[in-house]
Amino acid sequence: MKLLISISVLFLFACKTAKTSNIIVYENLISFILRPDVRLTNEISYFYFNNEDDFRKIFTLTKGSPGNIVIPNFNTQRVIAIALKPTKEIVEIKLLKTEISENNLNVFYTRSPTTGTSFLHTPFILASITIPKSIMHVNFYYGKTIENVIEIDSN
Repeated sequence: MKLLISISVLFLFACKTAKTSNIIVYENLISFILRPDVRLTNEISYFYFNNEDDFRKIFTLTKGSPGNIVIPNFNTQRVIAIALKPTKEIVEIKLLKTEISENNLNVFYTRSPTTGTSFLHTPFILASITIPKSIMHVNFYYGKTIENVIEIDSN
């Protein structure tokens, strides 16, 4: 009986103290490119956009965008992006998952070089996401390691 009570108490304690996280659906934005006048100096740059003006300062539509392009609605959506410094390597950046835990948006991604190329380009990934206004931080994780935190302005 003591064992049953002990297990019950541990279970209740674990349930109360466990952080809950909710997986959030994102949509890759494939019809945008980095503006030609944008110069990235960091090895990896992380972005969070909550308005179209700031977004358009960094990204623009491609000239060959298909007719069914997805354009984020900044009234309800936000945009996250990860961009690498220009390189001659072809690097794949892939979002693994996005989740909300307390007041944090956690973005998990991976990057891996594939092959080389003869021209300089800037690998990036761009996604729209719908999140609650209560989010205070965007945490970018490479695997299980946190690489960057963006504090969200409450205004």
